[in-house]
Amino acid sequence: MTGAPGEDAIDGIKVDQRGNLYVSGPGGLWVLSAAGNHLGTLRGPEHPHNMAWGDDDGRTLYLAAGRATLHHENSRR
Repeated sequence: MTGAPGEDAIDGIKVDQRGNLYVSGPGGLWVLSAAGNHLGTLRGPEHPHNMAWGDDDGRTLYLAAGRATLHHENSRR
């Protein structure tokens, strides 16, 4: 992640029930497997800085960005 292009700093981090890491990093929200493999990057209109699992089922990840609160429903959680 530290070698990825972009000026966004590594910031918030959360883990899901499968052990996947969700890390705010360069270019968006990085999703890493428990083994450390990069599964993908979620990109939004703004860079997320912090996050929290929410809703009744705990499957929605709420992202705090500069001017907005974003959310992503995780069907695999």
